[in-house]
Order: sequence, then C-alpha cells, then structure tokens
Amino acid sequence: MMLASISLTEILPALPLALAAAAVPLVARRRQVKKRRAEHERERELGRTRTRTRTDSQDVWAPSASEDTPAYGAARTPDEEHARLFELIAETMGMDTEAQPTAAMEPSPPDASRRGERCANVRLLNGDGYPLKYFAPDELAHLRVDIGALRQDSLVERVVAFPEDLLPAEDVWIDVLLSSSDFAVGTEPGDLRRGAVVERRLLLPTDGGAAVAEDGRSRYVEFVLRAPGGRGHARARLSYLYRNTVLQSQRVDAELGESLKVQTDFTLSTRLGTDVNVISKRPRVTVIANDSPGERHELTVRAGDASGAPLAEPVTFPIEHQRVGSKVAELRKRLTDEAPRRRRQRRDELIHSLRRIAPLGWDLYSALDPKLQRAVRDVAGAAPDTVLQVAMTQGSTFTLPWSFVYDIFISSSIPPEKLEICSVVADWDGASAMVAPDARECPHAQEPSHAEGVLCPFGFWGYRYSIELLNSTERPARTIRYSAGSRAVVGESERGIDRKRLAKHVESLAATFASADGGLALHKAPTVQELRALIEDDLPILYFLCHGERNGATTMLGMGKNERLSPQDLIGWMEVAAKRKRYMWTDPRPLVFVNACGSAGITPEDLVDYLRAFVSKGQAAGFVGTEVRVEQTQAMELAQEFFAKLFESGGTVDSALRHVRNGFLADGNLFGLMYTPYCFADLSVASIQ
Repeated sequence: MMLASISLTEILPALPLALAAAAVPLVARRRQVKKRRAEHERERELGRTRTRTRTDSQDVWAPSASEDTPAYGAARTPDEEHARLFELIAETMGMDTEAQPTAAMEPSPPDASRRGERCANVRLLNGDGYPLKYFAPDELAHLRVDIGALRQDSLVERVVAFPEDLLPAEDVWIDVLLSSSDFAVGTEPGDLRRGAVVERRLLLPTDGGAAVAEDGRSRYVEFVLRAPGGRGHARARLSYLYRNTVLQSQRVDAELGESLKVQTDFTLSTRLGTDVNVISKRPRVTVIANDSPGERHELTVRAGDASGAPLAEPVTFPIEHQRVGSKVAELRKRLTDEAPRRRRQRRDELIHSLRRIAPLGWDLYSALDPKLQRAVRDVAGAAPDTVLQVAMTQGSTFTLPWSFVYDIFISSSIPPEKLEICSVVADWDGASAMVAPDARECPHAQEPSHAEGVLCPFGFWGYRYSIELLNSTERPARTIRYSAGSRAVVGESERGIDRKRLAKHVESLAATFASADGGLALHKAPTVQELRALIEDDLPILYFLCHGERNGATTMLGMGKNERLSPQDLIGWMEVAAKRKRYMWTDPRPLVFVNACGSAGITPEDLVDYLRAFVSKGQAAGFVGTEVRVEQTQAMELAQEFFAKLFESGGTVDSALRHVRNGFLADGNLFGLMYTPYCFADLSVASIQ
C-alpha cells in the first residue's frame, strides 16, 4: 500500500500501536547511543579520545552502516532523524516508505524575529559524527560550516546575520577559509598541515535559502582539525570572502580539554541597504589581521584576481609584535624628523629623504613573512590596479604604515649614501613634473639594475598599489549620496596655526564644496560644543584641521583655542543621541578626514582610537588620517587637492589620494604617503538630484 494513498484518518487510529511497536528498538538504540556518548565524554576528560570501530570486544560499540549510522564525519541532521522515525513507523504498519510525503522532510522555519536572515553556523563533530563541545588535546575533529537559518546547535556566540545584501542579485560563490598556526588543518583526515589555510566554497542562492556545497547536494562544507598535544590555548580562524573581500570572519578559541568559543569578530554588515555593488571587481591581496595570545599577531593572506578566484594557495603565519612594532616605531620617528617643511623640494633634498626613509621601509618589508611578500608580488605583477586590502578584526592591534613598505632589496652592507639613485630622480631637472599624475610604476622598473640597491620612489607600496583598510561596520558604503543643501563641517584649531592661511584654506574648501554637483555648504566649528551641534545630523563630509596630541594611551584632537576632543567623547555623543532617538549618521554617512599629527597612528597601547569611534561606532562611510605629524601648509594644500579630485566626476578616495601623492612626488616630495585610507578604495560621493 502506497503512503500517498493513505489518508490522515486512516493513519491516526493505528499510530499509537505503531509508535509502541517502533519504540522498542528505537529506545534500545537511544540507550546505546547515550551510553556511547557517556563513554566518549569520560575518555575526553582523560585526554585520550580516539576513533572507535567495531571489534569483537563486547565493551566497544560503534554503529555499523547497516544500522543507518551517519558516515564518518557526517552527523545525522534533525530532518534525517525525522525521516528515520517515519520509516520505523511505516515499516511497522506495512507502508511503502519510498512514497514519503516531501513535507515531512522540510525543516522547521527559523524564529520570526530572524526570518529571512542567514547566519554562518559552525559545529564541531567527532569522527563518528556526534557533536562535541570542545577539543581534547591531540584530538581529531571535524568543523562543519553552513550558511542558512540560525541553528540551535551552532557554536557561534553573538550571532551576526550574514551580510548577504552586499552580494549581486544572482547566486554567488562564497569562499570559506580555515586558517591556523596552532591546529593542523585540512579537508581530509589524511591531509593535515599545521600553519596552513584550507579553502572550500558554498553557493549562496538569491532566494534566501541555505547555501549549497560544490557537490550540489550538501548544505555545508567540512574541515578536519587536529588539536595540539597538551592542554592550553589554541586558535583558528574562519573567513568568508566574496571577490576576495572579507564579508565576515570568525575567531575559534579553544581551551583544550575545557571549552570552545566561536565569535564573529569582523563583518562588513549586519543588516544592509540596497547598494549591491559595494564590492568592486578588482584584483586584491587580502590580509586578515588577528591578535593571538602572547606577543604576536597572526595574518591570513589570500591573493585573488578581479573575480575573486585564487591566484595562489592562501597562507597564514604569525608575526612577533616586537619584531614589527620596533621597526614601525623607528620608521614613524624618522618620518617625523624628516618631514619636509615645504612642498617643492630640490633634487638633493628628495635624494636625502630617500636615503633616510627607504632603508627603513625595506626593513619593514623584510619583517613581513615571505608568503605575504610573494602574494603581493604575484598579484601586482599580473594586474596594475591591485588593491591591498587589510581586514582589521575586532580587538586586533596590528597595523602598519603600508604605504611606506619598500620592496626593492637594500643590502645592509652598503651605506645609504652609496646606494644608486633611480634615473627618474637622478635625471629630474627640479622644475618640471617628475612623474605623471596617474603613474603607478617607475618607467625603469624592468631594467636589471632596478632589482636591488637602488633608491626609487616607486619602491614604496603607496605609489604602486591601492590600499583599503577595513574595520567592522554594520553598513558598508561605496558611495556617499547627498542631496542639494547638505553641509560639510570643518572642525578647526585656532592655536598654533597661521590664522590667515587657515581662513584662506577654509575659503578654498567652501568654494570646492559649493561648486560640487548639487552644492554643499561648509560650516565651521571652532569649538567642541559647536562641532557637536553640527555633526549630530547626517552629513557627507567631516573635516578636521587641528592638532593631534597624545594624552597617555590616547590620541586627542586639539580644537578651538585650547580644547581637546577624545574618542571617548565622540562615543559619548553617539550614545546620548541614540537615547534621544537621534541616531547619528544614517544617510548620508560622512567621509571623515583628519588632518592632524598622529591621528591614525594606532598602537597596541591605544585603548580607543578615532578609527573605531568614527567607523565602528559612528558608522562613518570612511576615514582618512595621517600617520605622523604633518606641516600645516602642506596639509592644507593636500586636503584642498584631495577634495577637489574627489568631487570630480568619477572621483574616488583612491584616485584622489593617488592624484595628491603623485602631485607632491612630481615636486620631489614624499609627503603624500603619510595619509592612510580606512575605507573601500572605490568610495565616492554623488549628488541625489
């Protein structure tokens, strides 16, 4: 008798008897499973878990395939348990189980509060497919990842909805990376490597359903990990990429033999708007920065082409904080000491700057792992518009002055004054423009003599690559849309600044904003209180020309005649505004440009910095800041040229920064490298007519 021909009224009278008949073997199996799990937990407490198989011994039990046991590494889902129970009932009643109604296999819907949202779920399983709550020392386990409705058995804490609105209106592939320097990781038990990255893919459908693996059937991807021996802490990282851009990243923290936490510590969005083209199609070298226990950082690096396809095997490696931190501190001190006092430099002044700064840039490059060096070199060699993207995970203090990394080999045995000078500098007449406004490479780059021992401005990464440093945000933006009559705000200092030059600078900015498409009105905020009143409303541009001052572990912005503004103050303003139902910066959200000393010089000692105050808390669309102290006249000129280029048709933060960097370099000045963008390289502004 086929199940499809049985009505509900026929089934219900027989159901109690069927359940009773089915319950006997089912209860016995459940007792066996419960006993097996208890045995497994006892073994884990002793730190000697191992994969069990059927033997002739009576005290060792492992279900066989004939008993409908999940395959190795594949736990039975709730839907499969439902189906198996139905089969037992049907067999007892003499039904044809092949005719099961498909409705019986449908998963129950997620909570209404989360309906329509997809989350990255993570589960840990043993070799028999049973769930685990932690790793035992030296244990082999499976990490199963899916993107779909929130699962009750997911190990992820503080769940964040997957940022699917970032994606185009088509089915897209999400690259899922697992990296670790502590665990041995792989996709199969026989292929495990420590200090490696393994990668799998999930197809995310546009209908809001669960993602599907490459085999077209599985709703998950699975990785294999072996924990280190002995107790202690071990860490791994899961990252989800689209077009080689990190959409979300999760940190896996294990206290071996005790606990396991999976936390989402980076996301480009929680709930997004409708700008589905926020991630541009460009080749990228993506660096995911991660603090590890102790004095070290761990970086995961993946190089991809414009579509996001990998160009090389992704890599992960630790970097000792002291090794990099001391070199960064030395470089920043040198930049402060050698900062040019005027825009146009003589040829000998530029050569002096190169001799003083390039060797430190090479030292910084040398401190990076060869795997990162190779990734940048390989991608950049194939694509001139390469983007170097750094995803700054929550709590990570890893930062570099990326623009000053110098990758032309400089031997420590050769004194700087004996190094060769590149022809682009040596042949410069000191009057004409030394480089073109859009130059990305030295015209002599392919000459054999250019491979080592030569000082060339294009050895610095900031002149060759686009750079985008991304911080977690709820709503990423690639376009700042403003309406006619919107305002830009300038927060200024009246102390230690040439007032006449300041007035002329503000006047020039006002003219640039007024002539922009749709027109912007510039409002001045000479005091902290006036600034607060002006920026509570949405605005596209917030510009600071002020002093950057250290106060203990925090960089303060000096405003007005003698006032200071801290990151904590900004966060406090936002909290108060939220309590009054005046959420700061909804649409448009500003590009914040801070022209101040040390405003973006984030160090591990900083408790709170402006980047996270403006972007993570305030949801600003982007942030541009200086690495070290800047001379005010050059700072004013650079800002004027930056905003003029940004508001041109097709202007972006990247093109505007490239324009001003090359403009200063054309005058023999490395000053433009001192500005760092914390936003998408393609961030632009546009008027809403």
